[in-house]
Amino acid sequence: ANISCASCVLPTNLATSNIQMDTATLTWTDNNIPAATAWEVVVQPVNSGLPTAASIIIPATTNPFTLPAGTLTAGTSYEFYVRAVCSASSSSGWSTPKAFNTVICDPTDQCLYVFDTWDTFGDGWNGNTMSVLQNGIEVGLITGPTTADGENHIQFSVALCHDIPFTLEWNSGGNFAGEVGIEIIDPFTESVYIKNPGEGSQGTTLYSGLANCIPPPCPKPINLSFSNSTETSTILNWTEVGTASQWTVEYGPI
Repeated sequence: ANISCASCVLPTNLATSNIQMDTATLTWTDNNIPAATAWEVVVQPVNSGLPTAASIIIPATTNPFTLPAGTLTAGTSYEFYVRAVCSASSSSGWSTPKAFNTVICDPTDQCLYVFDTWDTFGDGWNGNTMSVLQNGIEVGLITGPTTADGENHIQFSVALCHDIPFTLEWNSGGNFAGEVGIEIIDPFTESVYIKNPGEGSQGTTLYSGLANCIPPPCPKPINLSFSNSTETSTILNWTEVGTASQWTVEYGPI
């Protein structure tokens, strides 16, 4: 704990907003009377500990304070400290830290992956959760179905950055893990991974892969169905996603 007995009181309630790839806006509550008009900020890798004499100190004369562009690195975990400067000879102690993550990529380089979830017993995931990580940063939390209807799947959409690896981590905690099912579907409706109930275990990495936001040159048809069936014939139907005008059909017994 930081304990200050001086007349210059340390800031509290640190927060972040407008987080970008290389900058962020930092805010805090100044507890001095009259309020301080100058502060010192230290931004460093997360869990680095209390600032030292070797720390890079950034002067701040506004609250909120936006870091200069280029200060931060994309897809990185940081923490920041702040202290009040009440006069040339009086500064507060360092605040408690606030952790945050910079944006991994520009939103124009993202696409949506779908995480389709279900539960075989029909009573929800019972506290089971899964995390979607890119660059070691959690970008999505999958909580599974919460209703008592095991027939209807619940889907979660997570924005992933193109050409950056991502993982699906099954977190520890929760009950009836053997009932949990999940499927990863890419932006082009391709199934890239399925974990059926009874497979895998909590506290492990279920899937690792590279996020892809570039459509395939010849996407597969979707929405397959049949109609007007007789004893010896049927009409096959599908939706063409791309621009194909010819297709190959393969069929056989189940």
